[in-house]
Amino acid sequence: MKYFALLLFFVYSLLAGTYDDAYELDNKKDNQKTTLDTFMYGDFKEIIRFDMLRFDDGELLEEKSTNSDITKFKEITNTIKEYIANDENISVTIIGHTNEFIKSDNSLNLSKDYAKKVQSLFLDNNISKNITILEYRANKDLAFIDETQDNKLSNRVMVTMYVFMPPEISEAVIDTPNEEACVNDMDCDGVFNNKDVCPTTPPTVEVDVLGCALSKNLPIHFASKEYIIDPYSYKHIKEFALFLKENPTYTIEIIGYTDNIGTIEDNMVLSRNRAISTKEALVSEGIDPSRLTTDARSEFDPVKPNDTKENRQANRRIEVRLFCNIEESK
Repeated sequence: MKYFALLLFFVYSLLAGTYDDAYELDNKKDNQKTTLDTFMYGDFKEIIRFDMLRFDDGELLEEKSTNSDITKFKEITNTIKEYIANDENISVTIIGHTNEFIKSDNSLNLSKDYAKKVQSLFLDNNISKNITILEYRANKDLAFIDETQDNKLSNRVMVTMYVFMPPEISEAVIDTPNEEACVNDMDCDGVFNNKDVCPTTPPTVEVDVLGCALSKNLPIHFASKEYIIDPYSYKHIKEFALFLKENPTYTIEIIGYTDNIGTIEDNMVLSRNRAISTKEALVSEGIDPSRLTTDARSEFDPVKPNDTKENRQANRRIEVRLFCNIEESK
């Protein structure tokens, strides 16, 4: 049993610092190709997954040893600072986890507290908030099985540093080429046919390195705690519906977001209702509902800090992600 627990811990230590099902493609058809998550499929110079940072009563676990979690945190901080000093372009993911014995109502909030605590400690050590990305995994990824006496070690934070390739050697989006270049680029999006996963991207749509449309925010506004679309925003529904009619090869994922007013659970329901309202509005404009799916992200992934009325309004938003159906484009 002890051997099995150690093996499980080793596996989760490797996996828990990466973006997994919270960012994976959601039940997509086999014939669909889409934009892939940056941290899962990006081109990186280096990825460093640090040892887990354990928590006890909301604080880093401090042991009387040279390998305490406070010591580990200092080592992580020094490594990140070293890369910053060398002018490396980096992002640092901070992912909070809890053990299975914590009630589900509290688990997500507690994992959020752990992640924010580490982010705050980084700020105290002059590491900019702008390079950090928070994720809260609740008790989805346990470090130890329930039967072990070490299950409390599942209360932890995983920190991973992603070092981006320098611009001069990374594969970047190319500017729209001239007509001659379009001979080898059928949709003229700057990504040649042999690398273009979405070969029918409309010319006005910005694409990633795979030639697939990037996600974008629809300029749709909601009042606080409301999911009814602002009447002044409805013209953007009509514009986007027209885009979909003119480009039938695309299916759309509609993602709702909120500001940080209220609980995470209530905001999850609210963000889902905002996505559903947007879907219903597009259907009313003649878009086939089978082309539209919805998702909800609650208050996660804000585009601006939730520190002013204007910024909170910006975070009450709808994001759409476009997927190219290869079969229909042939």
